[in-house]
Amino acid sequence: MIKDLGSYIKSRRKNIGMTQKELAQRAFVTITTVSRWETGANQPDLESFVIICDVLGMQIADFIEDDVERATKEASVKFLKEEVIDSIAALQENARLKTELENLKRQQLK
Repeated sequence: MIKDLGSYIKSRRKNIGMTQKELAQRAFVTITTVSRWETGANQPDLESFVIICDVLGMQIADFIEDDVERATKEASVKFLKEEVIDSIAALQENARLKTELENLKRQQLK
């Protein structure tokens, strides 16, 4: 499912002042199950996920949008790093060619 889903659940639950016990009761699961979701040991099945969203007053899209936004940022950073590396390589190649050209000019002047 979604990376870091447990931290989303825990954060939202705490923000609305709900205990693990209250969430467990409203989601028809045990406190241990809620704890495992929040620590990332397990993830809720789809039915439980829908109930969690309802109980915590969130839309399923809220979880997905945050995950997509994070993935987009990670992809952008990766792309920029690759561009910087390519630019440095191109600059190094240009410097090497410039040095070769200067050496050839010196040899022709001799």
